Amino acid sequence: EGDFTSVHPSLYVLLLAHWLYANACAKGEESVVATWETSYEKWSWMSIFWNFAGLPIIYTWNSFYVLKINPCLPPRCGVYLCILVLITYYLWDVANSQKNRFQMQLRGSFQPRPWYVFPQLPWGTLKKPISIRT
Repeated sequence: EGDFTSVHPSLYVLLLAHWLYANACAKGEESVVATWETSYEKWSWMSIFWNFAGLPIIYTWNSFYVLKINPCLPPRCGVYLCILVLITYYLWDVANSQKNRFQMQLRGSFQPRPWYVFPQLPWGTLKKPISIRT
């Protein structure tokens, strides 16, 4: 079975992903009211349920699977996976912060946060945003 007494190197990739996800949730707290899609979307309660029930279970299963199976990844594969996770996180975080801050700027509720509150990634805020009328 699995060795539950030590941390396997493969778990560091998941630990990084868990930390980045928690960090993104904490950074996104400023955007909750501005992007309150749950108040007008028809099936938004499903998203709320998934965030409270689905994500913790899926993240826990991934970690337990890696802990139990103990895949033997070469160290460079773990490094490549960590780099891939960091690049993907950067693109995802910047895209979401641009979307949320753009909506807040259109509503006039955007207030820039100090750099030390949470790591604010470069290019997260658009300068003089415009919208296309459809």
